[in-house]
Amino acid sequence: MPAASPTAASASMPRTRLMYSRTPADAAQIVRMNRTGGPEGVIDAVEGARPDGFSSIDDVLSFEERKAIVRAMPRPRASRASR
Repeated sequence: MPAASPTAASASMPRTRLMYSRTPADAAQIVRMNRTGGPEGVIDAVEGARPDGFSSIDDVLSFEERKAIVRAMPRPRASRASR
């Protein structure tokens, strides 16, 4: 019996289908987006403002400022394979 192709295997496994529908370019885009905004954006902003450390994050950025950074995180576009 021949081995199942990625397409056949993915029909019953949604997570597997997602893996096969992503290209290396898609993965690189996701990595870039994860490094801007979101939690990483908050970390970068705090490190930039207080490189020598701090005792309370609220002394560096207010909750509202942190929330704005996280919400500004870009959202992924649909890949060509999923269109």
